[in-house]
Amino acid sequence: MRFLAAYILRGRMQAVTAVSVPAVLSLLFPPLSLLSSGGVALITLRKGWSDGGFTVLISALVIAVLGGLLFGGSLFTVGYGLVLWVPVWLLAILLRETGRIGSAIEAAVLLGVLSVPATYAIVPDPAALWQSRVDQIIKPLIEQATPDVDAAPLMERISRISHYLTGIMVCGTLVSVLLGLYLGRWWQAITFNPGGFGKEFLVLRPHGWIVSVGVLMIVTAVLSGGRFSEMVWNMILPMFVLFTMVGVAVLHTVIAHSKAKRVLLLLLYFTMLFIPHVLLLIAGVGLTDTWIDWRAKVSLG
Repeated sequence: MRFLAAYILRGRMQAVTAVSVPAVLSLLFPPLSLLSSGGVALITLRKGWSDGGFTVLISALVIAVLGGLLFGGSLFTVGYGLVLWVPVWLLAILLRETGRIGSAIEAAVLLGVLSVPATYAIVPDPAALWQSRVDQIIKPLIEQATPDVDAAPLMERISRISHYLTGIMVCGTLVSVLLGLYLGRWWQAITFNPGGFGKEFLVLRPHGWIVSVGVLMIVTAVLSGGRFSEMVWNMILPMFVLFTMVGVAVLHTVIAHSKAKRVLLLLLYFTMLFIPHVLLLIAGVGLTDTWIDWRAKVSLG
């Protein structure tokens, strides 16, 4: 990966190439979007907001041309590129100015939280909207299924999930943006400050007031009901991303004291990927770390 970071920093045209080409290819293979957004983060972190902004602008023009040639239209590809790059660019500017990755993550999460009530203010019934969109995809598949398939349980589950799809979509966007920021910061570290990203990540801890707000939101969602409770639960989901990232940082520190740390780290990420329910426990660790300070207890032990 070091060679790609060096290529991105070699010049403006190299940066544009490394950002725009993966973005277009990610329409066919989505994971490549991470390389694209990571490139925007790296160039912004290293050379400042103007170089990052130039890269975003010229890359948008490039994918407009490529979109027209490959897909017969430019508007979608340009919109996709801007949604992919602009949030990472803004967060990279904040990280460059503050020098604290926690501040950038908190800013992203708070924007995600605020986007939920904004959605509810614009869309009268987000759950119904999501339900209709999912039905358009699922119903044709059900109609093609064999007659003995009982679709009722599936449709009931989709109906329940639709009430929280606003928050889930915000979480997906948050994770994508933050992973791009992480990649750019890691590239910067391996090029100019080896080991710096690991040290920065391991001390990740949110401000106490954000944790207090998160707890208050959980209590409010539990005690209230109806549409308001639904909206608050959707607002909690972006906070869940923050607490999960903190929990992972805590577990990294705990595992670092073990002799089998490589095996345990692989097991941790394997479990997170294939047993999603464990994320609730990891988020719980991140949430309580503000009061318990798990890392201090491990170091003292």
